[in-house]
Formats: sequence, structure tokens, C-alpha cells
Amino acid sequence: MTPRVLLVDDDPNVLMGYKRNLRLEFTIVTATSGKEALFLLTRAEPFAVVVADFNMPGMNGIEFLAQVKVLP
Repeated sequence: MTPRVLLVDDDPNVLMGYKRNLRLEFTIVTATSGKEALFLLTRAEPFAVVVADFNMPGMNGIEFLAQVKVLP
């Protein structure tokens, strides 16, 4: 089983680029907002790594990762 990686960025083109480059070594899951990513984190299997863009509307990367840190 390959490690699961969650990539969060508001630009779908950036996410597709990462997915194309990393898909052979990792299972890539993407989200276009912090809110969507938090939903995935509470509903899906665990992720080995979470990567977030800093500049996102609504919730920046630091705010998102701070919420990830306190998830059960």
C-alpha cells in the first residue's frame, strides 16, 4: 500500500501538477479549500502527509494546519 498524501490548494492546476508528478509513488488526495480538506481528514483513512498552500481564501494554510493539529 502506498502512503496517502493530502494536498490542499485553491488552484486546481497546481493540484493536478502535483498529482501527475507524485501519483506513481503515493496515493494522492486533493482538496481545493481548508474546509474541504478538514472534511476529508475526518471522514477518510489516515494520511501520511498533509501539504497546504499558504495563500488560500477563507482559511490560509497556517490556520488550516493549526486545525489539523488538534483533530482527534
